[in-house]
Amino acid sequence: IPTPQLADYSPQDAQRAVAWYPLVGSVIGAFVGAVLFAVGAAAPLTAAPFVSAVCGLVAWVCITGALHLDGLGDVADGFGAAHRDPARFLQVAREPHAGAFAVVAIVLALLAKFALLVGVWLALTTSAQGFVVVVAALALVAGWARFGPLVWRLMVPALGDGRGAAFHEGDVPWRAIMLNGAVLTIASFLLVPGLLIGLVLIPLIAIYWKASLGGMSGDCHGASIEVMEVALLLVLVLGGAW
Repeated sequence: IPTPQLADYSPQDAQRAVAWYPLVGSVIGAFVGAVLFAVGAAAPLTAAPFVSAVCGLVAWVCITGALHLDGLGDVADGFGAAHRDPARFLQVAREPHAGAFAVVAIVLALLAKFALLVGVWLALTTSAQGFVVVVAALALVAGWARFGPLVWRLMVPALGDGRGAAFHEGDVPWRAIMLNGAVLTIASFLLVPGLLIGLVLIPLIAIYWKASLGGMSGDCHGASIEVMEVALLLVLVLGGAW
């Protein structure tokens, strides 16, 4: 999605952007949901779930530039070689090459999303308001996942001094945090109650990073977003049409 370009990037730009993450996530999820439903509606009935899931997954990767998948891969490599040493974790995670752990993690994440998008299509498009339900559900999934960084930056210190550390600096207005949380909570309660589990997953992820590494890097944020998206898709599938 074309956005205004910054002539000079500064850490303050990253800090200001954090408050908008949930809205950006909702736009991403709504776009993926629209692709999923539109392709599925046009495809032959027997192939619709699989064709729509492939196209939805490709749309998801393209619109995000695989940014968080890259973080997931870096984290997998870091954990594979660090043996709980935060300094070693950062050293490995910052290397530009993808190791075996990264490849396995990314492949598994994509397979999980593909299978779960098939399940979402089968579970949610059968309702009378299929299009609205699919778009709203995926908008909330991606929105909840990107609400996480607003909370994690408060609960967990920055790990290292990379660009991701800028997320933990500066102050995101409390009204922005509360507004984002309230909108996601109310929308989920009204449309997809099962996604309220995001209120539990977000602090659990923060506790995990604090216990395992003592902090979070930008890659940790990206990997956590991917994990949350998969977990929330699973909730959608297990809960059916809610």
